[in-house]
Amino acid sequence: MSALSNHLENALANHYFGDTAYSPVANIFTGLSTATPSDTGVGTEVTGGSYARVSLTNNTTNFPNAASGAKQNGVAINFPAATGSWGTVGWAFTHDSTNLLTWGPLSSTQIIANGDTLTFPIGAFLQTFGAGGGISDFLRNGLANLVFGGVALSPAATLHLSLYTIAPNQSGGGTEVTGGSYVRKSFANNTTNFPNASNGVKSLAVEQVFARATADWGTVVAVGLHDASVGGNLLAFFTPPVNRQRAILIGDDYALRANDFTLTFA
Repeated sequence: MSALSNHLENALANHYFGDTAYSPVANIFTGLSTATPSDTGVGTEVTGGSYARVSLTNNTTNFPNAASGAKQNGVAINFPAATGSWGTVGWAFTHDSTNLLTWGPLSSTQIIANGDTLTFPIGAFLQTFGAGGGISDFLRNGLANLVFGGVALSPAATLHLSLYTIAPNQSGGGTEVTGGSYVRKSFANNTTNFPNASNGVKSLAVEQVFARATADWGTVVAVGLHDASVGGNLLAFFTPPVNRQRAILIGDDYALRANDFTLTFA
């Protein structure tokens, strides 16, 4: 697997940022396609010849906990033996019976003829959440485990912006500003501050202004988002617009304008 559907991107973005709950389904269905799926559909799904989607109970036995945002299957996914030609299968997808969840190409295409069987062995299912965006490993793993595994992930009621003079990465790190009356900027996690996502893009819609510096803070090069006012978990980070990357001197204010902070879920 390699891509999240638009449905799932938006649902996960809204679940954690905006606090619009996503409820994991009881069963995950894996299917096969002979033409490329997209973020909005399964492409051309196999039909006939005793083909059926494979259902797995959505738990951590079948979908063990993620690492670095990567989720794998903990049991083999066995399709029924074909009783007729299924054609050339090049793609697989996951579904909740109503909505497409994820999709991607097989490592190699498979011509499935009468009597053939297709199995995805343990570990062959691989879906990476948020690989290219500024979403932390903590949140990537939490979202992956919510969707595949059904592990609860409760959004923080209050979110906290942070400023960095050395940027963090998905596992954390970086150098956060200290001293000079610096504190993280807190705001409510709701749909006023984080309106509903579109095509997996979530933006902070309300300007946020940090406390005025009473000493030099250094040059801000990155902005983070945490679930606590001190310590806690890094949720996301991004490089602000060029005019927001600047030295903060005594007496200066630092503000993020509406829509400066944008995250893409994929």
